[in-house]
Amino acid sequence: MKKLIYFFICVLCAGEIESKVSINIEGVQCASPGQEVELTITLENPPPGFEMGGFDLLLTYDSALCFQTTASGQLLVDCQWEYFTFTLSEGPCLRIVAIADINNGPYHPTCYGDSPGELANMTFLAPGNPPPGQDFLSVQWIWYDCGDNTISSLNGDTLFVSDDVYDFDGHSHFIITHDTTFPTIFGAPDECLTDSSGVARAIDYYNGGVEIIVQDTVNPAVICPDDIAFLNDPDLCGAVVTFSATASDNCPGATVYCSPASGTFFDVGTTPVTCIAVDAAGNADTCSFDVTVIDTENPVANCAPDITVGNDSGQCGAVVTFSSTVSDNCQSSVYCTPASGTFFVIGMTSVTCFAADASGNGDICTLNVTVNDTEVPAVSCPPDVVVGNDPGQCGAVVNFDISASDNCAGIIVAAEPPSGSFFMIGTTPVQTIVSDPSGNADTCQFNMTVNDTTKPVVDCPADIVVPNDSGEYGAIVSFNVPASDNCPEVSVSVNPPSGTLFPIGTTAVEAIAIDAVGNADTCNFSVVVTLNDPDGDGLPDWADNCPQDYNPGQFDTDGDGIGDACCCVGIRGNVDGDLEDSINIADLVALVSYLFGSGEVPPCPNEANVNGDPGDRANVADLTYIVDYLFRSGPPPPPCP
Repeated sequence: MKKLIYFFICVLCAGEIESKVSINIEGVQCASPGQEVELTITLENPPPGFEMGGFDLLLTYDSALCFQTTASGQLLVDCQWEYFTFTLSEGPCLRIVAIADINNGPYHPTCYGDSPGELANMTFLAPGNPPPGQDFLSVQWIWYDCGDNTISSLNGDTLFVSDDVYDFDGHSHFIITHDTTFPTIFGAPDECLTDSSGVARAIDYYNGGVEIIVQDTVNPAVICPDDIAFLNDPDLCGAVVTFSATASDNCPGATVYCSPASGTFFDVGTTPVTCIAVDAAGNADTCSFDVTVIDTENPVANCAPDITVGNDSGQCGAVVTFSSTVSDNCQSSVYCTPASGTFFVIGMTSVTCFAADASGNGDICTLNVTVNDTEVPAVSCPPDVVVGNDPGQCGAVVNFDISASDNCAGIIVAAEPPSGSFFMIGTTPVQTIVSDPSGNADTCQFNMTVNDTTKPVVDCPADIVVPNDSGEYGAIVSFNVPASDNCPEVSVSVNPPSGTLFPIGTTAVEAIAIDAVGNADTCNFSVVVTLNDPDGDGLPDWADNCPQDYNPGQFDTDGDGIGDACCCVGIRGNVDGDLEDSINIADLVALVSYLFGSGEVPPCPNEANVNGDPGDRANVADLTYIVDYLFRSGPPPPPCP
């Protein structure tokens, strides 16, 4: 005998926690009066290696049900079983027989009940007017002999009969105690089990039936899962979430609908899910729960490459735009500080960009924005400057302004020579350069001219009176004419120059001082060369026959070479030259006429020298002396030598 292999799995089954090979009559709930109802006979939990060669099933059903027909179940159809039949007899009883039929050549079945499935489908018509108080019409297994409700092994050496039989009250199954008397719904009696018969008690049988309901007023009960939290699917801003919401009802067929449905793509965040259970009568129940999808992916901030630009025209910086992006599984934003479109000052500025999504995930990146100062500063020199020298100076301290501008602050203006310098007489080029902190520079140049407007000062000596040189009709006269000026290199020109032989008499001398730029000053003085003429008669003593006495006519009456003026023969005061030796009014008149009029020169100069001054000739003092003598009792003139 081929051994039947058992296997067990844990399921919840009407109070019994056990499952093995079983044949079930379906229990249909909530059939309407007059409804055509299909009940399925199924094979459950066949163990691995189970091979079924045929079966003989016997059922009885409530007389209120009207049998219609039965047909092969899908399991037999799929396995290509060729023999299936049923008979209906009083009782009422329905007998269903099927054989795998392995003896007809190539037309062998492809399987032998080694998987669960439908063995047969029975169709009944529910009564239009159910018996009063009766809402469940049973369909049960029944045994009249040991061959009923048996399953044959493939090789025919074993029949498998009932182990346990479970009755059904329309809502739950419960085990029925074994009975040994035919007919029975309690399973094959023990008398069917003999050592020689090849019968094994190995199969559970479950009764079924049809529940008739006129009106369903009971709401189904829908059961939602607890709130669910999922992580986002990789690279997606959400996740496909599956869940199960169930419903229980007094009648089968309640359908559960959830919105959003299980298997839907849920966005990151919390999405409320509402489930509704609706039965065939339209009764409904709802429940709700939350599906939360947590975004665990950080965005990726993508900064633009480092940027280098020149300054905007006239600006100490530039408005710089750039594009930084973010990649993420969800919508994210990127913020940069300083932002694109900001005015960036000259130099390098570090920009930090932050990428963030709604879940608080973030990333940062940085770039550098460098603004180069490419603008050259502008310098404006003044026009050429012309000034006069400072008083007494061979130049001038000159201040000047240099105008410069730039797009940036901090420019340095330098001039060489700088403003406030002492500029010498002449033209000095001034070179000016302006530079900014970035090294950009501009230059300009102008000329600073200091004119010498100060004249030199020449200092002539006082008039010079010298006697003639001995033996010369004149004298060599040397003198110094100094000159001063604000600048050196002044030259002095004198005409006639110092060291010249000046003739007797007065010679006008002109001196001119000229500086390097032509400024000039002049002065004048006289050089007077006088004869060596003690008696003042205009004759040098070496050519005067009377050098000590005034004798311009060189009278020499006696021809002795000695002028008459050298002999005082009379008395002093005898001016008119009469032979009288006395002094009178005539002498006074003659002296006045000589001194103040056009009178003749006294014939004897010594006698006209009334007061007797040595080398003197007649003058006012002599006039005064003679007046004092004649009218004031003055002393007489001194005697002649």
